[in-house]
Amino acid sequence: MAAPFCGRMGGSIPENGSGLGVALWPRWCGVLLALFLCHGTAAGRIGETEAEVKARYGAPVFTLSSREAANLTKCLSDGFSIAVTYVAGRSAREMIAKADKSEITEKEINRLLEANSGGFSWNPQQLAGQKNVPDGLLGWRTNEEKPRIALYDERTQALFVTTQRFINLTNAANRRSAAKKVNGGASLPGGQSERALRNLQSGNLRGFPTSSPARKGEPSK
Repeated sequence: MAAPFCGRMGGSIPENGSGLGVALWPRWCGVLLALFLCHGTAAGRIGETEAEVKARYGAPVFTLSSREAANLTKCLSDGFSIAVTYVAGRSAREMIAKADKSEITEKEINRLLEANSGGFSWNPQQLAGQKNVPDGLLGWRTNEEKPRIALYDERTQALFVTTQRFINLTNAANRRSAAKKVNGGASLPGGQSERALRNLQSGNLRGFPTSSPARKGEPSK
């Protein structure tokens, strides 16, 4: 069950406990994991397989692959653009934004949280006063042993639903990437897919197709 909509927040996001993860997520991190945008009803389920997500949303209208197996597809559903990131073949994060770039309403956020509750209650997270988190983030966390995490970014007007485990994996990947750069190592591969992934994570859906059948490796028109 979704908790009442909570107000504007700011602060940092610790990896464990009541928080969400290092403050590189969701606006700033580039993660080498499979990302899907799909078609159907805007109410996916964290933990579904790729086949289950496809059955729920329909065939994607855009597909992009990289050397890191970061498969990127895009679809529309009920006026939303939906991105699903997979870990070990199961969905680990959804990014949901209005196709017209408008704000997601309180009622819509509560409906989307309810769809991804797994039968648990969502509790608002107080992020104010924490370090390195920009203003305008609303946070929720489920009351289960392996909690789900949700953030609504008022700047990008995107809702992110994920798990604590995925956030920890994301932050670890970003620390490894930062360490490579500090030590003069090469940048992470998969440049085109990485740029697309970062754009989606920041809520920037411009340049992605909005219609017509998928064509592997290139956007629809």
